[in-house]
Amino acid sequence: MDSLVERYDMTTKQRKAFTPGHVSLTDSGQWPGVRLEVWDGPSAELPESVLFQHGLALNIGDPVASEIRWAGHRSRSGVFEQGTMTLLPAGVPYRSRSRGHWRGLTLTLQSELLDAVAPPRGAGTAELLPAFAVTDPYVWHAAHSLASDARDGSPTGALFGETIAAGLAAHLIRHYSARRSRPIDAPDPSDRRLERIREFILDQLDRPLSLAELAAIAEMELYTFAKWFKRAAGASPHQYILRARIQRARKLLTSSSGGLSDIALECGFSSHSHFTTTFRRCVGVTPKDYRARASRARTATAR
Repeated sequence: MDSLVERYDMTTKQRKAFTPGHVSLTDSGQWPGVRLEVWDGPSAELPESVLFQHGLALNIGDPVASEIRWAGHRSRSGVFEQGTMTLLPAGVPYRSRSRGHWRGLTLTLQSELLDAVAPPRGAGTAELLPAFAVTDPYVWHAAHSLASDARDGSPTGALFGETIAAGLAAHLIRHYSARRSRPIDAPDPSDRRLERIREFILDQLDRPLSLAELAAIAEMELYTFAKWFKRAAGASPHQYILRARIQRARKLLTSSSGGLSDIALECGFSSHSHFTTTFRRCVGVTPKDYRARASRARTATAR
C-alpha cells in the first residue's frame, strides 16, 4: 500500500509516493500542517530524494541497521534502535540504505507550520538540521499522542492535534535549527484577551474550534498562544474547551429533555458515540446514566 507521503526522486526526476509495504494507521488529514502514518514492511535502499515536507521517522519496532547521507553533511550509519527518531528536513537531498524489518511512526510537517509557530525575522523559512537515530522524549511523546488521537478518531476534534503539532514544531525549531522561538510573557491580570477568548469559546461551543482562530483572536503566534493560554487559564486550550463541552452537556442532561444525539451536537461533539465515550471518560458514567441519576435525585428531593 502506498503512503500519502511523497518525495522527489532525483534520479528519475519524478514525484513518487513511498511504498512501505503496509500502512496500518493514517490520520484523517484534519490537523493543519501535519500528517501521521504507521509503516510496516521490509527495509530498502532509497535513491537520492528530496522531501517536500519535514519528515520524522520514529522506530517503534525492532532495531534496523541503517546508513543515510544528506547533501552537504557527513554520512551517518549505525543501528536505528526502537525509541529513537530520525529527522529528514524538507528540501535537503538524501539517500539511505537499511537492512531488516521496519515498523515506524512517520510524521510530516509543513514548513508553513513552523513559520506560523515562530515567524522568521526576515526572508526565508525555518531550516531544520538533519538528525539520525537520536533519542528525544518530547518528540516520542508528541508523536504517540497524535497516533492515539488518530486511532480514537479524534473524538474531541482537531484542536488536540493542532496543539500537539504546534508544540512539536516549536520544539524542532528550538532544538534542531539555528532559530529560536520567542520567550513567553507572563499573563497580565489586566489583559482582556483571555475574557474575549472565553466568551468566543462559549459562543462557538457547538462547532469545531481551531487553535489558529483562537490565536488570531489573541493576536499571537500559535505556540506562543498555546503556552500563554495555559498559564492564564490554568489549562491548555484543548482541555479548557473539553471541560466547557462537558459542563454544558451536564447542564443540558439535567435541565432539558433533548435527545442525546442533539445534546452531543449542541456541545460540539462529532457524534453520539464520541459524546458517550468522552463523557464517560471525564465524568465516570455515560450521559444516559448521568441523566437517570439526576432524575432519581430530583425525585427523591421532591418527596
